[in-house]
Amino acid sequence: MRVTLINLWPTGGMMHYASALANALARRPGLEVTLLVPEEAELAHLSPAVRVRPVPLSLRRGAGALAGNLLQLARVDRFWRAVAATSADVLHVNSSHPWLVATLRWLARRYPIVATVHEIDPHPGENTRRKRLETRAVLDHASRIAVHGDEIRARLLTLRPERAPAQVVTTPHGPYEHFAAGSTNGRGPARPTVLFFGRILAYKGLEVLLRAAPLVRVAVPDVRFVVAGEGDLTPYRALLDDPNLVETRNVYVPESEVSELFRDAGVLVLPYIEASWSGVASIAHAFGLPVVATSVGCLPDAVQHGKNGLIIPPNDVCALARALSSVLLDEGLRARLARGARETRVRGWDEAAETLEFVYRELRDRPWRP
Repeated sequence: MRVTLINLWPTGGMMHYASALANALARRPGLEVTLLVPEEAELAHLSPAVRVRPVPLSLRRGAGALAGNLLQLARVDRFWRAVAATSADVLHVNSSHPWLVATLRWLARRYPIVATVHEIDPHPGENTRRKRLETRAVLDHASRIAVHGDEIRARLLTLRPERAPAQVVTTPHGPYEHFAAGSTNGRGPARPTVLFFGRILAYKGLEVLLRAAPLVRVAVPDVRFVVAGEGDLTPYRALLDDPNLVETRNVYVPESEVSELFRDAGVLVLPYIEASWSGVASIAHAFGLPVVATSVGCLPDAVQHGKNGLIIPPNDVCALARALSSVLLDEGLRARLARGARETRVRGWDEAAETLEFVYRELRDRPWRP
């Protein structure tokens, strides 16, 4: 059976996700997996069993990008031909993307489509017209939808009552093992270190963390906070006036440097105000790193309170400070949570691949109409 996994984001979390899922699918006997990606995609961690089909389309960003994007849209026939060349029985769309807004209706007339939907509702900082159009296109045209938690599934079925429950499946999100390959989990930081990692967007609660940081320092005098990721830090400047407390790396962190950040941290923090899932938690699991997260979306599925991390209410500065201080000061608690994080690695991509294979075969074998 031939499955083509489509991922049009060349770098970052979606590329990591697509590669890990493609590797797991390729381990399933009888599945031939092709990953269709932009020509400039980072593919360092892809299994040789996965076939790669590059396509000369990508989304340009920044000033002056509009003309280039419109030109590429005029050449979208290259994308269609690349899909056709894979001779797929089923297409699996890894995430929403602007090019899919223009092409999914066409693809859905020719192929059964499975789509992984990471976010049903765009979060603050991402709730743009473009993002809403991208999400709607996937939800409109996919034959089956995969999500990463029962709460997201329930939300989707409420928003889309025309969807039968059998059309929406829940699959686990595995750890990103490649970040931890060759690293030593036990080195630990020179100072007690709290890591905030990923794109800086309003819904991720960075302000709550920065207000909690001085409270943590009262309990842990030598604590440091590392904020690493691209995004606008302007709204937080007044809370970033002490470089001895908070270090910032306000850039896209290349893969080669991610390992050092997680290896040197004592705890990862996800102080999100809203969330669906977090791929950053999956990196922490690969390192056996405890996580402090808020009780929003499906974060409590990824971070199980008392097992691999601690769950606190959102927007609660004092509760966040207490949880971080506890993990940093209580060596026994930190060791127990780290052990739980390593155990979380066992369940993940292979289980997702098994569930998805069942969906693929069902779509292939049933009488299918667009």
